[in-house]
Amino acid sequence: PGDTRHYIPRGGMFRYVSSANYFGEVLEWTGFAIASWSWAGAVFVWWTFANLAPRAASLYRRYEKEFGEEFTALKRKKIIPFIY
Repeated sequence: PGDTRHYIPRGGMFRYVSSANYFGEVLEWTGFAIASWSWAGAVFVWWTFANLAPRAASLYRRYEKEFGEEFTALKRKKIIPFIY
């Protein structure tokens, strides 16, 4: 009670990326695109990634600023594990 501090998310996909929820969203729509095998599905994945990648980058910078070395020592990527 009364704790207003921010914490670094841990566990699950947060071991690999700082925005695991965004990664899940992109993965979900990639699955839809593959299942539908349509241009519309492919465009939707692209659009989703184009929308969420800048948000993930912004969140990553915020974590770097707020938590400093504690966060950067985790060596997480922004949205795609081991890549970006």
